[in-house]
Amino acid sequence: EWHAATKQRTGDFGEIDGFLEAIEILDGFSAECRPAAAAAALVLALSRFKAIADGSAKIRSSKAKRAAMRDVIELVTKAEDLLKDYSWHEGVSFGRLVASDWNFWWLLQQLQIVLKNLFPDLWADP
Repeated sequence: EWHAATKQRTGDFGEIDGFLEAIEILDGFSAECRPAAAAAALVLALSRFKAIADGSAKIRSSKAKRAAMRDVIELVTKAEDLLKDYSWHEGVSFGRLVASDWNFWWLLQQLQIVLKNLFPDLWADP
């Protein structure tokens, strides 16, 4: 079982193994298991943001942040498309997706946390 997306909702994310497994799953299994591919896309998006957040000031330049944001938007959109396709073609209800072992919403929450740290101005009061 793939531990990065199905791990408990507590603890740190950031294992390189999860990144490598996500690439393998997204590359090889996207047609076979759309929920796995969607979770893999979210893990890759999270890894992309975490690489910027945990990097040096040079890596955290505004150009690098914009590039990371574009990559993350593309990966999250891919995950959304995979889940919509899975739900529609397999007749899977939203409740079953929420209750699945893939932890899509935990991964999205982790993305939001990192996003707030990278772009604090987005959440600043007007």
